[in-house]
Amino acid sequence: MASLFPSEVGCVIEACRQAREWQDAGLPFKRISVNVSAPEFRAETFLAGVRNTLRETGLKARYLDLELTESVLMRHADLSAVKLHALKKLGVHIAVDDFGTGLFQAQLSPAVSHRYPED
Repeated sequence: MASLFPSEVGCVIEACRQAREWQDAGLPFKRISVNVSAPEFRAETFLAGVRNTLRETGLKARYLDLELTESVLMRHADLSAVKLHALKKLGVHIAVDDFGTGLFQAQLSPAVSHRYPED
């Protein structure tokens, strides 16, 4: 099954599989969180990989929380905003890790913050 997915979402694949196993076993949980690295997030295949992973594992997007560092988001702000909006449209939750420790806080003005969806 792993060969169906891009390698850029390896951790997401495993987390979604595990979450689905917990659901199938009747174990309650709110969401599963996955830290996403800069190379994973920047990969052209990342969004398709997340979509495929959710479809193949049967996990509803509302149970997936992707954690990104602020530096990942700000490195390519416009592209990051597009990807974040696409993830939100799927129903995936987004968390900004290490918020306030770097560039994101300095550049997060009203003119910039409207680009990013919020949970």
